[in-house]
Amino acid sequence: MIIYGGREKARLAKNLPDPDGTDDAYHKLRDKLTEYFAPRKNKHYARYIFLKMRPLENETTVSYAARLREMERDCDFQNEGDTILEHIIQTTENKSLVKKQLITDGH
Repeated sequence: MIIYGGREKARLAKNLPDPDGTDDAYHKLRDKLTEYFAPRKNKHYARYIFLKMRPLENETTVSYAARLREMERDCDFQNEGDTILEHIIQTTENKSLVKKQLITDGH
């Protein structure tokens, strides 16, 4: 694999740390390259997208909350449930829900 991969693959094979759990040279190199080229999560970008999210036209609050919960997985918030609730309160058009939630939290 190193021969056909070219100079960059040879450099990576030499410089990347060895993965745990295998002694086979092929599997070591495969695991090194897989880890190196795997997409990485960017929590700042995920948070940016999360905070820009708004309810779709005629979308229920439950559906909106589900979309937010799916998106917040990559955000690495400390308290996910509260963050989603706060975002719903700030972005929803459902005034009765906001009023009910603010009154409930106040007592």
